Amino acid sequence: MANNVNITSEGIKKVLKNYNFSNAFAEYIWNGFDAKADTVHINYQSDELGKLELLEITDNGYGIDFNKLNQKFKPFYESEKAIEITSPKHTSSMHGKNGVGRLTFFTFAHNAKWLSTHLNKNKYSTCLITINVDGLNDFKPEIIDNDSDLTGTTVSFNNVQISIKDIELVLIPFLKREFCWFLELNKDFKIYVNNELLDYSDNIVDFDDNVVVEYPKSNTSFRIKYIQWKESLHKEFSKYYFINSEKKEVYKDHTTLNKKGDEYFHSVYIESEFFNDSGNLFS
Repeated sequence: MANNVNITSEGIKKVLKNYNFSNAFAEYIWNGFDAKADTVHINYQSDELGKLELLEITDNGYGIDFNKLNQKFKPFYESEKAIEITSPKHTSSMHGKNGVGRLTFFTFAHNAKWLSTHLNKNKYSTCLITINVDGLNDFKPEIIDNDSDLTGTTVSFNNVQISIKDIELVLIPFLKREFCWFLELNKDFKIYVNNELLDYSDNIVDFDDNVVVEYPKSNTSFRIKYIQWKESLHKEFSKYYFINSEKKEVYKDHTTLNKKGDEYFHSVYIESEFFNDSGNLFS
């Protein structure tokens, strides 16, 4: 049985009009990281003419709970005001808080399918969800048999309207700029493209991770990593990232050199046990 979303398909396209195929595709990767994945695989294949025959994204997150589909696959809005593509303000978690990323495939494909395995009460269950471009307000879910004992989600796109040149010349450079700061912040997180690690080193102008500042009064040290980027980080401005001794981000804020139009794109990562007590950031 199809489940209806409380907005028309054309209304959804109007709400999501700020998305192009690159930032739409990036939303699926962010959704994977939001689902506690630490690894995302992007796989694509094309024919001899460059037409894409395979395009999919796989993550090892906690998957989709079939019992909560109405909460996850129904937009939380009815307005036709366009969703702004923004970055979280003071923490990098829950990037996809608008819950709209799953519908943005209409910018580059006619159909999307989610194959997802979730663990609930010590039992693994797998569901298949299908949405078509002419019915973005309908999703068709079903439970399927699967012996998998690993959680995660694969989103596959069909009747894709972009070519292999779009992937390699437009999308991959976009993803480098979109995720480079995040992958530096979370060194255990990985993005693979056709089984090769996403390499964003060509977006680094300057790099220094050998700066250590000691504060003798409290016997506290601060290890600082500085990166200057060649190109902008899209909606992520130049920021300080404060990281505790468990290498977890606890806070972030704009740097004092974050000026509009200055083309000085940079990230500063500051790691210390001082940040184990997040109250130290506000005292």
